Amino acid sequence: MSNKFFNVALLILPVLLMFSCSCGHLTPEACDQVADVLSSPRESFVMIDVNIVRRTCNKETKVCENDTGSLISGSGFVVAEAPSGGSYVITAAHVCRPPIFKEREETEAAIINYRLEVFAKTKEMMKFDLDVIEIDVKNDLCMLHGESLIRPVISVAEVKLRPGDETFNIAAPRGILHGEAPIIIGGIYNGDSTEVRKAVYTMLVAGGSSGSVIMNDKGEAVGMVSMMDVRFPYIVYSPTHDVLRGFVDQALFWHAKSYIKAEKAQHNISSMWEKIKNLDF
Repeated sequence: MSNKFFNVALLILPVLLMFSCSCGHLTPEACDQVADVLSSPRESFVMIDVNIVRRTCNKETKVCENDTGSLISGSGFVVAEAPSGGSYVITAAHVCRPPIFKEREETEAAIINYRLEVFAKTKEMMKFDLDVIEIDVKNDLCMLHGESLIRPVISVAEVKLRPGDETFNIAAPRGILHGEAPIIIGGIYNGDSTEVRKAVYTMLVAGGSSGSVIMNDKGEAVGMVSMMDVRFPYIVYSPTHDVLRGFVDQALFWHAKSYIKAEKAQHNISSMWEKIKNLDF
């Protein structure tokens, strides 16, 4: 009897140890360091909600009706401040522009037009409108702008990971978002696959994790959850570090350039208006 009890105790002990310490095998100092690293990214994380608005117009009566429904949810993170105000957000292209989306269809009785509404929800459960400004379908990347969204930034790392390096992920899997407690998941970088041309990570994800940031131990972005391998759901694919960095840099450059042009045009219009007002007709 005592031997059986001893064997059962040995089996249970590792489980108890695993759940009795929030940082597992880490020292208290290391636990504090991880908490500090993730403090700002927790603020940067957003859950992405996409609604579809359908406008149905009857051909005979010319009467139109609108109705709105939820289409998809995912995750995202603030990657930069916008010069015009607000923040730029990164998520997966298949989240901000789902492949099943179509803008228009027609039946014998009606013409139906569709449009998408995209929102960001923070860990404080605050909701912000987002506009899609750049999409890279091939690499499954999307940049959005939230005019009134002001959050800390997760910068893209300059140094690549090495296979075996540990990572952190903050996401809303299955649409799960607890107030003040976004889901944090650990993982491991395995390398860049030459077959699928994606970075490969080992970690737990689910629908709703798409678009979420993958970070190094400094809290810098090194990847983004794009998809998982259905053969083994702990294998996760992401745009490579170089692809992510290139997309962010290029998108920020072009939109900063557009903003400067718009500012110059506005300045020219204002100057011209001042001259017109001063003319003596």
